[in-house]
Amino acid sequence: MNGGYRRALERLYALVPSGIVLGLEPVRAALDHFDNPQSRFRVAHIAGTNGKGSTAAFVAASLARSKRRVGLYTSPHLHRFAERVRCSDGRDASLVEAPEELLGASLTRVLDAAEAGSIPNLTLFEATTVAAWLVFSAMNVEDVVLEVGLGGRLDATNVCDPAVCAITSIGLDHMALLGDTLDKIAREKAGILKKGVSFFLGPQLAAGEARAAIDEVSRPVGARLVETPALDVLEYDDRGCATVRSKEGGWRTSLGLAGAHQVDNARTALGVLRALCVPEDAIAEGLAGARWAARLERIDGAPSVLIDSAHNLDGTRVLLDALSLLLARKPVEQSSRAIVFGASSDKRWRESVELLRAFCQDPAQWYFAAANLSRATAPVELAAHRGGVACDSIEEALSRAKASVGPGGLVVVCGSIFVAAAARALLLGEREDPPLGL
Repeated sequence: MNGGYRRALERLYALVPSGIVLGLEPVRAALDHFDNPQSRFRVAHIAGTNGKGSTAAFVAASLARSKRRVGLYTSPHLHRFAERVRCSDGRDASLVEAPEELLGASLTRVLDAAEAGSIPNLTLFEATTVAAWLVFSAMNVEDVVLEVGLGGRLDATNVCDPAVCAITSIGLDHMALLGDTLDKIAREKAGILKKGVSFFLGPQLAAGEARAAIDEVSRPVGARLVETPALDVLEYDDRGCATVRSKEGGWRTSLGLAGAHQVDNARTALGVLRALCVPEDAIAEGLAGARWAARLERIDGAPSVLIDSAHNLDGTRVLLDALSLLLARKPVEQSSRAIVFGASSDKRWRESVELLRAFCQDPAQWYFAAANLSRATAPVELAAHRGGVACDSIEEALSRAKASVGPGGLVVVCGSIFVAAAARALLLGEREDPPLGL
């Protein structure tokens, strides 16, 4: 790890006690101090309870294949902080993590300015967002695909003038901050919509309480709702990836991300990409080439391990639907199924556990573990609710689960993105940033 980058992260992580503060004025003031780098790019702004990361991945991959210099800003990261800020160079279609030296220097500029009183004090996410704009400017990016962090209206990303917006889905999550009804949450997420700017909605928002709330916000703002394009599903492969056809575009392609829900995300991405006038061949290549780690990511072995970052009820339902699809093509007996599960205490994990019984019915095949996170629910508490094995570490839980199902079995890791990340690092030998006191 670059020394300057490490020192910048140590200073950044010292902001963790400031928590989450929703509001735009501190970020606006900081960006004004740095000559408003966010105004230099064509921006696709994407919000949603679930699906916004996958949709952003589809959009960024397709833009990169059209030979555009692309910046992708997402959160949180799995293994390395630099995953949050990725770029392509306009020649190679791959999106790579920002150079540690550049990201570290950009974070340092922001943190130094706050320390000197030149800009307001910022939260971790606010400082990271400002630094990301500085990185994109230094990398001469043309397009930025911007994933909302939390909500939308008061999220630190909501200081840009987007070329196009999307809202992928609305669900009950982060209710203490966004509201306790779909109506309230939808209004917060619709806060990214801007006058005269086209926006697309995930297909599941075709009707209902959330859609009504979005309509009520968008009309007075003057944002332009555009119909989300259709895709025909032709088949699913053994990994659960759909082959789709666009009648309007005249192409067919196999999606790079697994699960029937990714068809909805691909449709939303398709709308965004057409609004940006991306060539149809680049769209087809990008939808096929998109990758999004720890989202129904199957790691082959004996046994296979499927890692998913589902951490709320809607995500759990999507995971179960995807498992049903996979098991229909390649059945796995109940005795050869196991779950590694961990959850944050602020999530509705009891309800998620109840849903997941459909996949793994035997309590003895459940292995509970906690991520290295202060708000993680203790494994003994999880086991007391469900029955199962409370483990001292994710490594132990993964090892015991794999041993219990045998070579032909299937282990599913879920419940928390932090648990998913830890299991993925163990299985793939991913390089990780050293712990810095989170």
